[in-house]
Amino acid sequence: KNNLGPNLIVDDGGDAPDGGESAPAEVDIIVSSGPELIVGFTMDEDPNWEYDGEWAFGQPLGSGGDPSSGATGNNVIGYNLSGQYANNIPEFSVTSGSIDCSNFTDVQVNFQRWLGIESSSYDQARFSVSVDGGDFVTIWSHTGGSLQDSSWQTIEYDISDVADGSSNIRLRWVMGTTDSSVTYCGWNIDDVEVIGVNSSPSVPGDLNGDGFVNGADVGILLSAWGDCDTCPADLNGDGKVDGEDFGLLLSYWTSIPFAPSYSSTTPE
Repeated sequence: KNNLGPNLIVDDGGDAPDGGESAPAEVDIIVSSGPELIVGFTMDEDPNWEYDGEWAFGQPLGSGGDPSSGATGNNVIGYNLSGQYANNIPEFSVTSGSIDCSNFTDVQVNFQRWLGIESSSYDQARFSVSVDGGDFVTIWSHTGGSLQDSSWQTIEYDISDVADGSSNIRLRWVMGTTDSSVTYCGWNIDDVEVIGVNSSPSVPGDLNGDGFVNGADVGILLSAWGDCDTCPADLNGDGKVDGEDFGLLLSYWTSIPFAPSYSSTTPE
């Protein structure tokens, strides 16, 4: 984000000293690109996570309270896609692969849920996150009475306290333990997204990484002139640095640093 520092002057149309222009007041304007997708799993294909017990990828059969398809598309990751979970099971989990959030803040997990679970006095379900190979931290656990979703539910969890800036987070959904009677459909999940605010976004045309697009970047571009496959200065990706790239760089031109924050005040 950028912090820009214009000054605000108010004029009521009167005369000094009781009216007229006010003294300059500093105003901070924060410009942010907002959250962006870090990684997404649509479940159109098997993400090849770690499946324990009866956790599986595929199309649910619509039995025992389960849906008959995903929230979008046919497939989900669910516990026993053929129906209800069993009695007297231990904890079984599905765990994602490693997700890199090292450049992000305000990290959040969103997914579609279809869950059936008996009262937490008897059966358990939870969602947790591990950071950098450490223990899994519970983000949500089933509490209260029995729960049976009858449609897909949009779930959003703020995991910023544990995930911000981490290069290795893993997501885990847990089914169980369960008692010796009464069962439900268990977990079904779809359309998993991890989103966050990029804390060090790249600035197009900033070839030296100083937060500006200016004469220093022009020098770098000119020094790479000609055939230059995969060169950073090849802004349009056509395998050479030429006038088209120069034109793009000029279109990105800025005299304001992208990352550092600053403000200014006009003396009274």
